[in-house]
Amino acid sequence: MNGSSYASAQQAANHVVHRIKTLSPGASGELSSTARSELAKLRRALGKPLSSSFDSLSVTLANFPQESVAGDEPTVAEYAVHLALTCYGAHQQSRNSSMHVDGLNFGTAVRILADRDRGGDSSKTAYETSAWKAFERITRTRTPEIMGVHLRGLIQRLRAAEVAFDYGQLTKDLYSMQFEDGAKVVALRWTRDFNRTPSAESTTADGTSESN
Repeated sequence: MNGSSYASAQQAANHVVHRIKTLSPGASGELSSTARSELAKLRRALGKPLSSSFDSLSVTLANFPQESVAGDEPTVAEYAVHLALTCYGAHQQSRNSSMHVDGLNFGTAVRILADRDRGGDSSKTAYETSAWKAFERITRTRTPEIMGVHLRGLIQRLRAAEVAFDYGQLTKDLYSMQFEDGAKVVALRWTRDFNRTPSAESTTADGTSESN
């Protein structure tokens, strides 16, 4: 649309990573009182429409690049930022280290969780776990509000297992998933990452994968 200016996926990701740095525990493992308050706002907003989450907008969209767009609907970037940061709010609850880690993608994190779900049961595959079933529902979802509902349960399980992942990349993925072609690309990449992660039985003590 002529005269419109939209934030890019990279701008959205940079914003999320910057905000996470202010919401993460320090070297002592302690959170500031401000960070605790803001994380609580984010947790309460996860799975709720952005338009009804006004209390959290002071956290998610503070200092976000100005977008010049027609209309009053939330933009693609705003949806991606809001969903990523509300997920982080739930993920970080009661954790002494940051649940954001550069370079570990969402699909890989879910595979780690799925392998733990198996509990050493060699007769059960990663695709028979509840982690995979929740993950599969998310890859098929296109609406941000519905995606937030599906993500909430899986994020809570990742938090319980203390499995961190890259929230900058998640933000870019959530941005892309709001477009039909982008959603297909992200779903394929997430599934590939899930498949490529070695199971616990095929990983040696030094972290390398054994050859078959």
